Amino acid sequence: MKPLLYIHYRSFINFFKDMVKKPLKLLGITFYIGLLVFAIIAGLKSATGGDYKSPEVLLAITSGVCIFFYGLTLFGSGSSKGLFRKSDVNFVFTSPIKPQKAIVYACIKNMAQLLMFVIMIAFNSATLVKFFNLKDTGLINIYVSMIFCLISTSAVSVLLIALNTKYSVLDRITKYIAYILGVTLVIQFGFSYFSTNNLYEAFINTFNSNVLYYVPLLGWNMQIVKGGLVGFEVNTIIFIGVFLLFIAAIIYTINKMSLEYTEEMVQKAEEFEEALESVKDGKQTNVFSKNGKAKMLREAKVNYNKSGAATIFKRQILEFKKRGVYTQGLKLLAFTLITAIAIYKSGENGFNIALGINLYFAFIMTMSGAVGGERKKHYIYLIPDSNFNKLFYSTLFDNLITIFNGLVIFLLPAIIFRISIINIVLNIAIYSMFHYYLRYNEIIFSKYLGNILTKQLKPLIYSLLLVITLALGGVIIGVTSAYIGEAFTIIYGKIIALIYITILCFIFMIWAKAIFNNMELE
Repeated sequence: MKPLLYIHYRSFINFFKDMVKKPLKLLGITFYIGLLVFAIIAGLKSATGGDYKSPEVLLAITSGVCIFFYGLTLFGSGSSKGLFRKSDVNFVFTSPIKPQKAIVYACIKNMAQLLMFVIMIAFNSATLVKFFNLKDTGLINIYVSMIFCLISTSAVSVLLIALNTKYSVLDRITKYIAYILGVTLVIQFGFSYFSTNNLYEAFINTFNSNVLYYVPLLGWNMQIVKGGLVGFEVNTIIFIGVFLLFIAAIIYTINKMSLEYTEEMVQKAEEFEEALESVKDGKQTNVFSKNGKAKMLREAKVNYNKSGAATIFKRQILEFKKRGVYTQGLKLLAFTLITAIAIYKSGENGFNIALGINLYFAFIMTMSGAVGGERKKHYIYLIPDSNFNKLFYSTLFDNLITIFNGLVIFLLPAIIFRISIINIVLNIAIYSMFHYYLRYNEIIFSKYLGNILTKQLKPLIYSLLLVITLALGGVIIGVTSAYIGEAFTIIYGKIIALIYITILCFIFMIWAKAIFNNMELE
């Protein structure tokens, strides 16, 4: 085990040595750490007192997050995808080290990667303190709870993978357990909603049920968070100790098992490496393969009655028809439910809040879509058409999907809850144009700065550029609001924002066509 731990040690040391050699990388990471420290300190020093949310809300949210991670663990119990990299296959698998020790090594590595989620919570420290009456150690309790949730998730996942190599039926059993628990929660939520006729109460009753406190792992997390709401309790220390014993027992069990490397582990490592490369190149991951076998694609017909760059769009339609499934279904459903709940709780204001939530997630998850993949196809520069048309048709399919998403997310809930037509149209238009702006902006960024900046510095610089351009729009709205005075409404603000984003979108679209300039020489 010492050689494997030495790999972790050397990787940690080399990370800091690499930062010393690359000042820009060091600057970017220092900036992130500074923001994180500021967020935590601001959260701890936020003014207390005021209209706090019910403690049950925080406990229900904690329960929901933990159920989500534990559910994913049960569903993925038979798959080692993401556990090993290709370098592990070439280096660790071929070394005279027992497989069980290599799996423990992968477990430790996985734990460190999952802890990145805690950083997202840390950035929302001030929000947690503002909305919930946390005690002195309240934030610490939440961090500890999430850390143990993620670490235990990784440990349980690796244990299930190890057991699955010996007992293949375990994969089906854990999936059945996950289905049963999921159906139970849905039934509980349904009964609670029909008895109270209130989505808020149904959510609290389902995810803060007393029964959940007796579920191992989940109940321990809830008890730790509860300690942050009521003050220091001995139970908090006890459950932290139980978590540590549980994780130590899993690592000890895996270390004592007699395991062997399987072909599935090697195959999943290769698939995971391909997926990472696809993300780096701005392409979609391969949705046509599952468990190493090609999926059955639907027979699809498309009429190629176009010429020039329009054939790019036709080919994308053909690929979409072959898949036969809308690949963003779960994400679309989640955002639609968020919008519906926001409208249900706050009406028109909730509709505006839902727009902000959707734009926020679009900002942090922006990708170049299909263009990153199209540009790497060598035949693109041979198409006898203008660069603008190549860009337009390369992004047209993604742009149409964006409009469809906007219609589903905003139109359906708005019709049900009778939101004004002008508000519906503005939300859909702003949602669509904002995505177009992000898409073309990211294309330009990749063209001119993508090969210059380090991987760690790219998201920082890209985020700063987005914030600067969007902040200018905020200034324009603020100045207009001050000029108009009390007559200024949210509708006016949305109209100004839409005009500003539309102008930016067209400017960046014309600029972005440069990605096809002299691409045959690259």
